[in-house]
Amino acid sequence: MKLALFSDTFHPQVNGVARTLKRLTNYLETNEVEYKVIMPSFEVSPKTAQDQYYAMKSLPLFLYPECRLAIPQLRALNGELHKFKPDLLHVATPFNIGLFGMRYGKKEKIPMVASYHTHFDRYLVHYHRDLLLPLLWRYLQWFHRPFEKIFVPSEETKNVLYSKSFINVEIWSRGVDCNMFTPQNRDYSVREKYNISKKYIFLYVGRLAPEKGLDVLQEIINKLPSSLKECVHWLIVGDGPDRNVVDQWEKKHSNVTCTGYLSGEELARVYASSDLFVFPSSTETFGNVVLEAAHLDCLPWLRIQAE
Repeated sequence: MKLALFSDTFHPQVNGVARTLKRLTNYLETNEVEYKVIMPSFEVSPKTAQDQYYAMKSLPLFLYPECRLAIPQLRALNGELHKFKPDLLHVATPFNIGLFGMRYGKKEKIPMVASYHTHFDRYLVHYHRDLLLPLLWRYLQWFHRPFEKIFVPSEETKNVLYSKSFINVEIWSRGVDCNMFTPQNRDYSVREKYNISKKYIFLYVGRLAPEKGLDVLQEIINKLPSSLKECVHWLIVGDGPDRNVVDQWEKKHSNVTCTGYLSGEELARVYASSDLFVFPSSTETFGNVVLEAAHLDCLPWLRIQAE
């Protein structure tokens, strides 16, 4: 079988969708399934075999520069797909690249599946674009109609889509690397690296963006009782369009440190060395970081949602 994967985000971008799709392609390689990823170009190119990727020119989105808006070169892309001759199309995002994939599959009569990763309606609320919600849902309903299956990461997401008259929705379950995210990775050097002398480390991991509930996180940091505040150091792991906001927290509070993006063993050590995981986002379809944190028996986690 040959699989063509269409996505507006992919490795080396750091987000849940890109990480999930990279795990998928790793699985395909392990099982010797041929694939080709159609994706936007990034400043950093994938470090794997280039013939498995077709990167299109792209521009940063004005609301979210981390995300890229692809500029399809239709003739070249058609030629690339005709040469590859896919047996199955997997469309992971409903924007420029996904739209081309859906139209190509319909035209060539190739079986298609989609995966739904993001509650874009909840994002619109955080970006004060609520008036676009009815239009967004009409578009998403139209876009997903041709697919034989729509894969989602959670029962909650499945129920949301069924409530919006989607059909053929199935769970695509997620997992966590049990050898990496383990309490045995607790490491005192994390405290030394970030100059932490407080008794407890409270941890946030995720993109630094409005839809992640950073306003709620900021309120928690500000309103902790002074007796507790004196015992707590906050580690904020991530990056994104609101990095400047978190930088201001660091200047204002001596017990706040933003590490930027972390990954692999370094991220696992931070999880294992923390005492409480705080997750304020209310926009997730799944939340990979919650699964990573919950796997550490020693790490309680607190999900806080705005009223």
